[in-house]
Amino acid sequence: MFDRKGFCGISTVLLVSLLGLGCAAADEGQVDRDLVEYATAVCLIEQKDDAYLKEQGYSWSSIAIHGKGYSPSTLSPIDTAVKKRLAQGDMIVVHDESAASGSKALPLVFCVRVSEAPAVRAAIDAIRMKLRDGNAGNK
Repeated sequence: MFDRKGFCGISTVLLVSLLGLGCAAADEGQVDRDLVEYATAVCLIEQKDDAYLKEQGYSWSSIAIHGKGYSPSTLSPIDTAVKKRLAQGDMIVVHDESAASGSKALPLVFCVRVSEAPAVRAAIDAIRMKLRDGNAGNK
């Protein structure tokens, strides 16, 4: 049987352990958001016909690399997966009577959803696990 002093010590250790797990989960969630945002930025960079989106993509990707400290080599699988997804085509298009072709491409919507593509999601998950396990070098 534990005395009150022993019980407090055990409960403190348990509480600190649970808080640590919560922090790890929060950090992993933030890393996932960072990687999804980076995938969106790469997609925007690849919008050859829209200088504004391209510039926004460069600015957004620099946040991941310079602001959050991820190395370009760690993020490169996302670049590859996003570029392959873009090469597949299937841009999101809506009917638009004011457009000469009768339709309008929506690259911003496409880029926001690019992380849902299976290969892009797999790249994000693999990087997140490497970062969690400490196998990705310097972030």
